Amino acid sequence: MGGTTGEFLQDADRDEAGVVAGVGTLHNFAPKRASHSRGTFTRTADGKVKPLHPLFTFPVQGVCGFVANNCFALGPEDFAIIYNVLPLWNAGIDGTGQTIAVVGDSNINMQDVVNFRKMFGLPAKNPVITIPTGSTDPGITADEIESDLDVQWAGAIAKNATINFVIAANTNSTAGVDAAAQFIVDNKLAPVLSESFGDCEQDLGTVVNGMVNTRWMQGATEGITIVVSTGDNGSAGCDFDDPNVPTEQPATGGLAVSGLASTPFNVAVGGTDFNQLTNATSFWSTNNLTTSQGSALGYIPETTWNDSCTNALFGQVGFSTTPEANCNNTANLANSIGPIGGSGGISSCAVLTGAPLKCSSGNPRPTWQIGPGVPGGSTRLIPDVSLFAGDGLVGSFYIICQQDTNTNNAACGLGTDKNGGSLFEGVGGTSVSTQVMGAIFSLLVQKTGGNLGLPNPTLYSLAAQQNAAACNSASPASSCIFNDVTVGTISAPCVKGSPNCNVATQGDANGILTGFNAGVAYDLATGLGSINVCNLANNFAITNPGGAADFALSNCVAIVSVPSAGGSGTLNLTVTAINGFTGTFNFTPSSCTGLPTGAACSFNPASVTLDATHQSASTVVTITTTASVPPGIGARPNGSARWYVAAATSLAAMLGMAFLLFGGKLKQLRWNLSVAAGLMALAVAIGIAGCSGGGGGGGGGGGGGGTGTGTSTNAMITATSNATTHSMTFTVNVF
Repeated sequence: MGGTTGEFLQDADRDEAGVVAGVGTLHNFAPKRASHSRGTFTRTADGKVKPLHPLFTFPVQGVCGFVANNCFALGPEDFAIIYNVLPLWNAGIDGTGQTIAVVGDSNINMQDVVNFRKMFGLPAKNPVITIPTGSTDPGITADEIESDLDVQWAGAIAKNATINFVIAANTNSTAGVDAAAQFIVDNKLAPVLSESFGDCEQDLGTVVNGMVNTRWMQGATEGITIVVSTGDNGSAGCDFDDPNVPTEQPATGGLAVSGLASTPFNVAVGGTDFNQLTNATSFWSTNNLTTSQGSALGYIPETTWNDSCTNALFGQVGFSTTPEANCNNTANLANSIGPIGGSGGISSCAVLTGAPLKCSSGNPRPTWQIGPGVPGGSTRLIPDVSLFAGDGLVGSFYIICQQDTNTNNAACGLGTDKNGGSLFEGVGGTSVSTQVMGAIFSLLVQKTGGNLGLPNPTLYSLAAQQNAAACNSASPASSCIFNDVTVGTISAPCVKGSPNCNVATQGDANGILTGFNAGVAYDLATGLGSINVCNLANNFAITNPGGAADFALSNCVAIVSVPSAGGSGTLNLTVTAINGFTGTFNFTPSSCTGLPTGAACSFNPASVTLDATHQSASTVVTITTTASVPPGIGARPNGSARWYVAAATSLAAMLGMAFLLFGGKLKQLRWNLSVAAGLMALAVAIGIAGCSGGGGGGGGGGGGGGTGTGTSTNAMITATSNATTHSMTFTVNVF
């Protein structure tokens, strides 16, 4: 993210006569990529991932960042497991028939894409390379790694989509990425456009900020979903950390945001990291799946992505628990004294006035940017959403293939070579989170049957409907659409006396920028949070041009697992409108059919409504089972069991024997005989009652009633509204 740029009119192909030419840069300072490379990694014969040629050394260097034993690198299957993409893949929602237009300014080695897809068992599918008319092929440039990660990861999540990689060379007057983006919009090349470059509003200036707004507005009007990275410099949007500089690089430009991400017409994507410093092995298997190489066990709690000295994790690995102290520890933490992390903040400088120029106002706040946690004000806030962007601080990063960075130009791979290792590149940054978010929107386009355009109104509306307490990233409920990240900060170290720099300790040369922390619901560090992809997809209205109004039933947990008979399990049922369907759905226990013996269902809430404002609604379905009665045990209302019969019979026999042996000798105590006879009669009565009561419960030979264990049953939920009925099948497993 970042760099200095301006724009002017340039030529491009048009899909209809009379379209005004788009805008290009006024000079040749191109926007910067929003990615961080951690160098070349290897996977040894014992399956452990370790850095081979790291480009950055963390202050407490374990085998991988702060983690001592192993790196936990992400492949496509890991991402799909963590963010719940797998149910969509399993349903055929994998990008088939879709196109994603990716913006770039460097060509790629196509074999890198081939090898990447082989590494993870993805279907063979090369990207299409497009050079805008009037532009030239940039060849392989310093931004090759950006191009590699963009193309490889956009195609990793939308694994059957066509990636149209639109690239142009930088010139003295035009930044290649601007030429590429304008060409995509002018020619409506794809339903989704993703760009991982940017620059702060102050550097762009009034004219260029206006031109970016115009470009993205044009794209959104055409139905294109435009996905842009917020940047990799924390809250210091105009400052950029150079990983090749070994000395401190505190921010000097104050709080700022990227002008390419802060328009009202795009989705701004920030970054998170996994909150796994002390327990990474709880979330990762020590073994990899054979074909896909996946090893993630499920969703992983998240924090902000922040490699700088303001991160509280430094206090957990032996440094000060005071961020300002760490940000002045130049002897040990120089590499971390800089703006390194996911970006976010408040648009404040889209318009500059005066001489010299000063920030006057930001991009306007769109009407849809409201809801829990959204601060007051009148200007645009970013990010909108965030996804994993970590680059190894706590052991995890994305894997890509870039062969020309490997020793002896060795081909990328995850299998062991003759030396017992394998080679690949480790990367992070909001570049990657942006590309996978673009791929997610491509899956939604496929599922809903039409272009999404600007999806932000739906995103914020859905976020406002969920329970933030139940959706905390620490342990989100299975029904959550957004995983609410409430831990961490994107504040950056800054030079004392610079804008927005707070210095608490007299004598410190560096302070901390005044924003921004993660919090409950929306925040300026991670936006609405990260995504449960299947739940998001099931809550987007479906469009079927020319079709009748209808609805669909769906859930993201196809199997309800009950740990034992007598227990229960849940699934989240979503009702989604098709072509504007409206109506109320009332659910009762009879809405479920085909359940296992002794099982029943309930719904919370028992009634949901689709209307013009709410085109999707959800209810939690609970499947309750009944414990079986083991053979020989007859359950009683008070919990007594059949052994009382034998006990009562024995008691009667003993009392009878006592009567025979001692009755004649106790004539002087006649009342004893009466008591003994009475007890004997009572015991016999108990025995008879026990026998007669146990008969019904003993039927069936194998025990009484209840839900069988070790069973798998296909059941069905039926919903009806306005005389329209649909059913959904699911499976109940009782262990």
